[in-house]
Amino acid sequence: MTLAGEGVFKILLGLIYKLILASIFFKGMGMVQGAWEWYFVIFYAYCYGFYLFFDFAGYSLMAIGTSYLLGIRTPENFRKPFLSVDIQEFWDRWHITLSHWFRDFLFSRFMIQSIRKKRFKTRLNAACAGFLVNMLVMGLWHGVTPSYILYGLYHGVLLAITEWYKEKSSFIKIPSKTVVSFLILADYTTACNLRVLYLFGTVLVASRIIIIFRRKILMREQIFDILEKICEDDIVRSNPDIDLFESDLMDSLGFAELLADIEDDLGILVAPSEVDRSTFNTPNRIVAYLETRSAS
Repeated sequence: MTLAGEGVFKILLGLIYKLILASIFFKGMGMVQGAWEWYFVIFYAYCYGFYLFFDFAGYSLMAIGTSYLLGIRTPENFRKPFLSVDIQEFWDRWHITLSHWFRDFLFSRFMIQSIRKKRFKTRLNAACAGFLVNMLVMGLWHGVTPSYILYGLYHGVLLAITEWYKEKSSFIKIPSKTVVSFLILADYTTACNLRVLYLFGTVLVASRIIIIFRRKILMREQIFDILEKICEDDIVRSNPDIDLFESDLMDSLGFAELLADIEDDLGILVAPSEVDRSTFNTPNRIVAYLETRSAS
């Protein structure tokens, strides 16, 4: 009965994680969806990190709770990972079933073979290489995409740096006796924690950011190309705040041609009723409006 009671508790806690907490952070992501400003990207990344945790940990808890009801004590999959003091402890607490499988069947075997065949001069070098291989394979296991490859390499590098730091740093081997040394160590572990906290959102969002900026640059160039063709003057590029109508660079026919070219070249339908000469009159205003439209 004790095991069944624990199972019910885990199922209820999992429901809270997945249906309430994960939903809150998911809505936070939706609030800034499509925004490319750096502070929105960071907000999105943090929300994604917490959403991923509560969603993943939530249904893990429900699965574990169900196994308890069936009399099977399934291992925990998460142990408060965001309270870790460094990246190595984080991976000992996050997605434990997967991380420990890779540790036992890939990293450990890589280390054993490397030591036996003396592939590296020191065990520290072997461990650093093992972390890189282990996390790269884990990234590829998640998906053969640039973001997951970057995810694996990033974590591999962090684990290798942490291993090197623990091996070489006197702060790890000898207890710090001064406030200064304590602050240095605390700063290091805190930095690792913060990186991990928003990494899952940042890595997966990184490709999205690149695409957004690339699209923004290409769109801006396309718009100026259209304006130069209609106005038959390159001043629109050198002076993007010039009023196209007051300077007689564009008339009503040119305005209609502009809207048609925007639809043909950019795939954005702008109805004449949506804009007027007071808001759609300079190259910069036109670019800003179309960027907003493309992001929505």
